[in-house]
Amino acid sequence: MRQLRLTPLGNRITTISLAIGIGTSAIVYVWVVAIGGHGEAARPILIGGVISLLLSGGVGYYFAYLAVARIRRIDEAAREVAEGNFATRLPVDHAGQLGQLARTFNEMQLRLAELDGARKQFIANASHELRTPIFSLGGFLELLEDDEPSAEERAEFLRTMREQIERLTKLTSDLLNLSQLDAGGVELDPADV
Repeated sequence: MRQLRLTPLGNRITTISLAIGIGTSAIVYVWVVAIGGHGEAARPILIGGVISLLLSGGVGYYFAYLAVARIRRIDEAAREVAEGNFATRLPVDHAGQLGQLARTFNEMQLRLAELDGARKQFIANASHELRTPIFSLGGFLELLEDDEPSAEERAEFLRTMREQIERLTKLTSDLLNLSQLDAGGVELDPADV
């Protein structure tokens, strides 16, 4: 039953088609009966007007139903995209504005899927790049705690740990810069080199 109900847009389309039917019937009636003086045509014109109203109401409802169904598909697809599902494509079965909207939506959905994939790949790469120096530092700390390294080994461990800390500092700084750049918080000043 929900599918038979129209949205405000569908109601407007149906109302406009009914108004056209009523207006046309009224104009024909006034023109033929009141102005033209053909009183004997009043009954057939009224019957034709009722048939016209039924037809225009049915046709208006049908096209309103089609438009509302397409809009509902776009709405459902938008909700899926909002939930992170980029796989569902809208069928482009209309050449008008709704068809163009469906094409644009599909292009947006494809671009969002590409960006989501790039984001996931970036997070995986960043995690790997951060994990390596952290594991290295953890290993050196274990060696320093568990073993009694010589002064040379201890100095080498400390030097390597400083390098790993510098690497982590650079990575986090680069990630912060990327975040600010992405948020529009960094102004680039390009120059010829």
